[in-house]
Amino acid sequence: MKKIFLLMIVFTSISFTQTLIDSYSDLELLGVLYYSGIRSRAQSFTGIDAKLGSAKFYLSKTGSPTGKMCAELFAHTGTYGTSSKPTGDPLAISDSLEMSSVGTDTSLVTFTFSTPYQLVNGTYYVIAISAAGGDSESNWILVGYRNTNETHSGNYSSQIATTWTANSGADLCFYLYTPGTTFTPQIIFIE
Repeated sequence: MKKIFLLMIVFTSISFTQTLIDSYSDLELLGVLYYSGIRSRAQSFTGIDAKLGSAKFYLSKTGSPTGKMCAELFAHTGTYGTSSKPTGDPLAISDSLEMSSVGTDTSLVTFTFSTPYQLVNGTYYVIAISAAGGDSESNWILVGYRNTNETHSGNYSSQIATTWTANSGADLCFYLYTPGTTFTPQIIFIE
């Protein structure tokens, strides 16, 4: 008797491209970032009904900074677009990157949230790039932003030690994306 085999291909996952949640790309200036000085630079934005999977910032380095940096998502306080700044502990923290991995030429650097955070449509948030290294002598990270003719609906803020200060006349350059998912097929033989 002949045996019949049934071949089934089951897709356990499908590939989706990332969707842009929000961004501001009008780069004008580079500001320093190091732990004992300006520890974080941030931008407020309005959430959509999506998960935050990654953040990108324009970065470069001066000297040879050591230490780690990450992206942090915060709840929002203040008046959106005027005095926005983070409040409380981070809602989500990205995987960390070594400062030494950043090049000397300004380019976009990606920070991935291994556990994507579910945003709420219409809710204000603040995304920050934060340092845990570098020094005030000659080794730091430079972060792209704009402080003239800025057009993003939110506003910029920065953190020195534990104090956040809002700046209504500046915007941080950033890109926020949903997670990219890759699903692979499984081949199943049924006798």
